[in-house]
This record gives sequence, structure tokens and C-alpha cells, in this order.
Amino acid sequence: MSVWVSVPGQVDNVGDTVLRRGLLEALRPLGTLHVFVGDHDDAYCTGLRLRPEDVVHRSVPAWRRDVARAVLSGRATYAYNAGEMIVDRRYVASYARFAPLLAAGRLRGGRAVHTGFGIRASNPRWNWALRAALAPVDVVTWRDPVSAETIRRGRVTPDWAFREGASTAELEGFAAQTRRPALGIALRYDRPAPTPAWVRAVGEHAEAAGYEVVVLAQIARDSPRAQELADALDGVAVTWDGPEHLPQEERLREAYRRCDVVISDRLHALVIAATEGALPLALADAPGDKTVRTLAAVGLGEHAVDRRGSEDVAVLGTAVTAASAARAGTMARVVEARRRLDDLAQQLLTLRSPR
Repeated sequence: MSVWVSVPGQVDNVGDTVLRRGLLEALRPLGTLHVFVGDHDDAYCTGLRLRPEDVVHRSVPAWRRDVARAVLSGRATYAYNAGEMIVDRRYVASYARFAPLLAAGRLRGGRAVHTGFGIRASNPRWNWALRAALAPVDVVTWRDPVSAETIRRGRVTPDWAFREGASTAELEGFAAQTRRPALGIALRYDRPAPTPAWVRAVGEHAEAAGYEVVVLAQIARDSPRAQELADALDGVAVTWDGPEHLPQEERLREAYRRCDVVISDRLHALVIAATEGALPLALADAPGDKTVRTLAAVGLGEHAVDRRGSEDVAVLGTAVTAASAARAGTMARVVEARRRLDDLAQQLLTLRSPR
């Protein structure tokens, strides 16, 4: 059997390749991987850790033709790209156009997978249409409860990025570690700059608690803000020094292994940090924040602090201290998230069997 999956993401976002790599690793045992990367160059693909036997596709017209041929043969599994979606007319139309092809392939023994998605925004007018378009899909999962409840098809499983990083044995060992030396911060470039009061609160707590400060850039566009914040806090910045994803991911993971707590408004900064033994603390703008929702799917939704409220050093300090004190429980939940993803990978293996 062959497996066909599209994996483009943001070209400068380590989180996008980490989560898609988790999906690819789960799909690989099903058969030969055919991977569509589009116009993304080799710098992006380093983060996917493709293997020599994987077949890489870049041409859109050729991909559409070859996918259709494979699906209709009844000897292929088609997997949707994981990540974030907006349920609107344009997005749903693409699903609706593809659904008849999947249905025809299903009658001949083909399979389909739709896992690891989170809905950023939706419209009740189109939710039902997406649910209908997913009818020919064998396995449907969502990375947060709100997304699953919105579409009312499929169950909740952790984000695929939880399957990457330190080994499960290492994660279990991290549970017993003493406090690590650094406080990590990873902020989005596309949100308002942190206020002087927030920067002051972070600096005061870090000094009082004896933390070094490390500011990390998960995507290249975060680098200028990371450097500015590190300068303001007398900390160290881990910024991008080239376009390749894998070396940057490795630098981030090395830094996260020194962090006790990581404060971030980037979902995958928190997930990657957690898979290296750092304690995640989401910097949230609202109760329904996607970062909090996705962490809630693995039992870590309470590890959050309001952005505006955390300008008060007492509020920020209490949140950081609580996250640090929860080390054993947090690592247990990360291990459990990985076990659930292993179970999902085992479920995908059953797709090799005839109907």
C-alpha cells in the first residue's frame, strides 16, 4: 500500500515541521510514503527528517493527478495535512471537491486519515458541510476538545508534536529532577510587544527566584523580538542563524533542557519545551486561547496565565512557581499524551488490513 500526505507549513516555523514529522512517523509503517512539499525547499524539509525511500512531490498539477490515480486504485491511504484550519467557504470547498474521490476509493479498499487538526475559527454555516465531507474518512481526530465539539465527528487526541523529543524513559526521569536553572520565554512577533510592566515583572521574578533568562525564537520572524527582550532582561537569545529547520530545532531543544519553566504564547514552543522536560506556562489572551485548549487536551490546561494580569510580578511569580512545583504531574501527562499517540499510531496500522 502507498500513503499520500501533504505537509506544507510555515517555511520558517519549527513547530510546523515537528508536528508534521510526528504524523509522518505514524504513517510510515503503512507503506511507501508519498510526501507533497510544494515549493518548500530543502531547508524546510530537514525538519521533516524524510528518508531516502520516501517519494517527494513538488508539482501541484502532478500531485493532484497522481493522488487521484492512487486513491481510485483502492490500494492507497490518503492523509490530510495536520495543523490548524479555518472552517470557511474556501476551505470547506476543497474538502467537498475531494470527498467523492475518497468515497470512490473507499469502495475499492482505499483508506483516509484526518488527524491532528485544531480549528482556529469556524462558522456554523460551514461546520455541517465539513462534517459531511469527512464521511469517507476512516480515522478523524482533533487536537483539542473545542474543535471536536464544533464538527461533532471524531475524538480528541494530543498534538502530534508530543510524540517527538526526549524518549519516554527520559521524560519519566525528568519528573524527579531538581529545579532547572533557566526561565524560558518565547513570544510571537505578531502580537503587541510586551509592555514595560510585563518585562519588569519577568525580570523581578527571575532575579528573586535565581533564574537565568533564555528567550527563544521558534520561528525566524520571532528573532528580532527575542533579541530585544533578551537584551532588556540581561538574558540570552536563541535566534535563527540560518534557514534550515533541523539545526534550529536542535538548538531550541538544547536550550529547553536547561529551562525549568517556559512562558509562551506559541503552542508548539510549549509542546516542544514539555517534551524536553521544561514546564509549560501558556501566556493567554482569552479563556478560549488555542494554546490553552490544546494543552487542555493532555491535562495541562491549568498551566496558563493571563497576559495582562501577569504584568503584576506577584501574579506572574505565583504562576511560574506553581508550574515549577507541578513537575512530576506535568511529565506524567506528557508521557500519557505520548501513549495516546502511540495508540493512535497503532490504530492507523489497522488500515493496512482489508475491509
